[in-house]
Amino acid sequence: MTLQRKLGFSAVLAVVMGDMIGSGIFFTPGELAAVATAEWQVYLFWTLCGFITLCGALTLAELSALIPKAGVSYHALTEAYGPFAGFMQAWMMVLVSGPGAIAGIAILFGELANQVLGTGSAGMQLAWAAAAIVFFALINLRGAEWGGRTQIFLTSVKVTGLIALVIGGVFVAAPAVETEAIGALQEGNSLLGFLRFVGLGVAIVLFTYDGWIDASNVAGEVRNPNRNFPLAMGLGVIFITLIYLLVNYAFLRVVPLDAMRANPTLVAPMVAEAAFGPTAGNALNMLMWNCTIYHESSSTDITGTLSSLVTVSHTFAKKNILVARRVKKSDMEALSRATGASIITNLDDLSESDLGKAQEVRETKVAGEEMIFITGCENPKSVTVLIRGGTEHIVDEAKRAMTDAIGDIAAALKLGKVVSLAVRVNVYP
Repeated sequence: MTLQRKLGFSAVLAVVMGDMIGSGIFFTPGELAAVATAEWQVYLFWTLCGFITLCGALTLAELSALIPKAGVSYHALTEAYGPFAGFMQAWMMVLVSGPGAIAGIAILFGELANQVLGTGSAGMQLAWAAAAIVFFALINLRGAEWGGRTQIFLTSVKVTGLIALVIGGVFVAAPAVETEAIGALQEGNSLLGFLRFVGLGVAIVLFTYDGWIDASNVAGEVRNPNRNFPLAMGLGVIFITLIYLLVNYAFLRVVPLDAMRANPTLVAPMVAEAAFGPTAGNALNMLMWNCTIYHESSSTDITGTLSSLVTVSHTFAKKNILVARRVKKSDMEALSRATGASIITNLDDLSESDLGKAQEVRETKVAGEEMIFITGCENPKSVTVLIRGGTEHIVDEAKRAMTDAIGDIAAALKLGKVVSLAVRVNVYP
């Protein structure tokens, strides 16, 4: 009994890319123009930050393959430095950074909703913010499949909008008048000046690459995590880096660096208007709205997952109670038949007669997945058959054959009759 692994490669890739692409891509180019003095420096900063992010993502992917559980950073810190380190990191995420990020994103979402829908009151902004939090919390409570589908849809809309903006900036809008720039460092040519220059640029751009680490919180719900998670993390960061470079090329083609410095927050609307006309401003607001919606969705899911993780690890463990999250109903019913325990929905109704009996309950890693084995039941009326295979197709075929065999045996025992027959197998060259 483990977390239900229902997220495939496409869903994980959507989570990684969707978490990284936010409204920052529309504002960071203007902020970077205050530091960069030539276009090649812009591309340098975005490529360098992409490489830094890729190194971190691949490191996290390796940890997620070794520890395929929800909240990999928590488990890695716990195993490396002890339970206190993991406990502090998790509760900081649950009580400080997680709710703070959700609140900030929700407020920005409310502001953009006011702009798109024409409702300009502060009360409506808060109402939109609260409604977004509740809405995406309900979606994520429906389970991993609903959350995965939502992530894929919103990421598709977001990437499609960015591609449209790039196409408009590169092929439709008129190019800006080229100006000569030598790209000299403002701090001088000393090593200290160069390091300060690079530090300022990286500090501005790296924030836009943020979000990839949050994908580790769904590692416990990924199918074949040893393959799908590292592949999705690596390709996701590479795709985002390429998209960011294309977006900056489109922006610089239409709006030169001097104009970006003068209007750092209006770079994206200027490109959209130059490419598609005045009505493109509202469309761009809708795209930014979608970016904010996605972060609202993923942040709500991640914070809820990590909060449950901390509660399980530190509250129930102190009472020597082993807890498994999101167990399928069929597994619960089979466990009840095997141990003689009752299935209850309210802990206040729990009594000693509801408890089942077993000699041993242990958690064991099988093929990289943590599984709970319950053995030594007094009068088991159900058993679990663990089927393993190299591919999902092999597992499905073995499961189908096992189901048919068990069904035949059950029918023979029930009817008390067996038909004996001989089968000849012909092999043709």
